[in-house]
Amino acid sequence: MFAFTKQFTRKLFSRNRYNQKLLEHSAVTKPAEKAVPDPMVEPDVQPPVDSVDSLGVISGVPERHLKRRVKIYRPPRTATQQGRGSKYAVWKLEFEKLEEGDRWTNPLMGWTSTGDPLSQTAVYFPDRDSAIEYAKRYGLSYIVFEPEEEEEHIRSFNAYGKSMVHQWNHSGVPKYEDEE
Repeated sequence: MFAFTKQFTRKLFSRNRYNQKLLEHSAVTKPAEKAVPDPMVEPDVQPPVDSVDSLGVISGVPERHLKRRVKIYRPPRTATQQGRGSKYAVWKLEFEKLEEGDRWTNPLMGWTSTGDPLSQTAVYFPDRDSAIEYAKRYGLSYIVFEPEEEEEHIRSFNAYGKSMVHQWNHSGVPKYEDEE
């Protein structure tokens, strides 16, 4: 990446003398100095999580949210998707509503509000197993809803099959073998 950038800037700035002087004094052409690690900055290391309780202490998540239950399911296709090849391939992990309610209605407009930050949170995963692994890692109890298999709709064209066998022209009614 650096070599490409260096080559690109040389080609870009080599058009006139002013740009050539800029190129001589730019940081792109100078060799990079070794970065000295800052002793005040700690490396980004995640401490091991022993249990769900320690996860709450580390992440700052309230305890009532650590024991939440989630639903894992594959959402159905939208109404505009047709055909069997257009399946919705992602899995959705959705937090269930809290039992204590935490909902209120605005008296003027009738809007419903909630104090639960996770009530409308959903996380998408490429497959079922990664969603289950996520729930286990964060200590969430989960329910998996398997997708229902759709029955195959077989169309029958017997109702108007006779009229489609022969080309229809207005010179006369076509005759069929079984009508003779």
